[in-house]
Amino acid sequence: LGVGENHHTTYATARLNHNLSNKLSVNGNYQVGYTNVESSKDFSLITGDSGLTSQSWNIGTAYKVNNKLTFGATYAVTNGTMDYKVPVARTLDGNVLYNEGSVSAASQVQEHNVGLSMNYNASEKFSLSAFGEQRYNVAGLNNNDQYKVGVNANYKGQLEKLPFELLETANLITELDTSS
Repeated sequence: LGVGENHHTTYATARLNHNLSNKLSVNGNYQVGYTNVESSKDFSLITGDSGLTSQSWNIGTAYKVNNKLTFGATYAVTNGTMDYKVPVARTLDGNVLYNEGSVSAASQVQEHNVGLSMNYNASEKFSLSAFGEQRYNVAGLNNNDQYKVGVNANYKGQLEKLPFELLETANLITELDTSS
């Protein structure tokens, strides 16, 4: 964004984790941040910033610790402006003409995600898990939706001692990742 190394963001986070019973819990968090960008009026297209704030949040529930449903909004700039100075022409005597102004840095569209994950512990050493996630407005682009699903097998131990059939099954595990 600018010349210099003193860009920094300060965040505050609030978290919730509450057990409704020994099998069911709710959780969530909210983050808000303020960013200060070191910019240069001489060597950068971005010449300044004002009031850059950002936020992210999520809420979820867990059943028996391993099965989870979550909904959230990813990091997004919610307020602030960026000042710019862009060269647009050169005069006959070699001077550069600039267009200067300010533009809102706030995201116009915010990404939201819904996820579901399930885990089954078959034994102390072997577990299976499945997950799915639907992402809406990925990277803040309206109608840029994606989904991802997958299955994982987890084994704690030495693989050479597993039966051959189980090794074949482990090789079939896959993920599907598509973009619309």
